[in-house]
Amino acid sequence: MQDATRKIPLVNIDFISTGTIPPNPSELLLHERFGQLLEGFTQQYDLIIIDSPPILAVTDAAIIARMAGATFMVIKAGLHTKRELEQSIRKFSQSGVTIKGIVFNDMPQSSSRYGYGYHYGRYVYQYSYQKTK
Repeated sequence: MQDATRKIPLVNIDFISTGTIPPNPSELLLHERFGQLLEGFTQQYDLIIIDSPPILAVTDAAIIARMAGATFMVIKAGLHTKRELEQSIRKFSQSGVTIKGIVFNDMPQSSSRYGYGYHYGRYVYQYSYQKTK
């Protein structure tokens, strides 16, 4: 565990980089040693962030999410369809995982407007943007 950990002392972050991808990553994640590794990290660190492949591509995200305290989907702004997002959430749900939130990345720089309203029986918070020249 300590041999694989790399440190960034300036910002007090430790990380493990990808390394060589094995031919059977899902099998390794299902092995009890992966759970033991995570347990060891939870005793050593305040916060652990695991970046996994997309849920629609492979089963890795569902396996890891079952062992996580909270699962967030990271979505590139404007790239994914509503159907893809619904399928992703459904796959997590079928694995017994509830998504705690969504992180949008690669948002275009723009002027923005915020608002809220009542939509389809629930309150929604909306963020809209306009491209600036």
